Amino acid sequence: MNSVGLNHQAVAPRHLSSCLVPTNPERLNMTRSRRLQPIAARVRAARLAAGLTPAELAERAGRLTGTEIVNVEVGRRVPTLAVLADLARALNVPLPSLVEDTPPQLGEDDDRAIRALAERLRALDPKVLLRALGLLQALVRAAEENEPQG
Repeated sequence: MNSVGLNHQAVAPRHLSSCLVPTNPERLNMTRSRRLQPIAARVRAARLAAGLTPAELAERAGRLTGTEIVNVEVGRRVPTLAVLADLARALNVPLPSLVEDTPPQLGEDDDRAIRALAERLRALDPKVLLRALGLLQALVRAAEENEPQG
């Protein structure tokens, strides 16, 4: 025994133990679910952008069922790296786009339209630009709220 005299029966103070290991299984699942939400949301967004149902994606990926795809998308199933790689291949997206926060790639037509819009916006009064910004934010919020929950 060292000079500190470790007590092998010591228990971590309550405030520390509750942070380290949730005693409530539901709390553990909620914590895991929160960590998985970004990946789950990216998988779902990529599937919707590809115009696929969960069953169609499962068939293309060849590894999961439609129900398992839904479980990945809502954070109930933890996808392995191999599963994510299969999903990325089936969705025709790079694997990092499912696991990292990367901005979506614009097509050439989208890029041209945004540049033209930016040129027109530069000519506007700053007060009008602020109102336009508020409108854009409202449109984004509405689009997020109206996204299908499939």
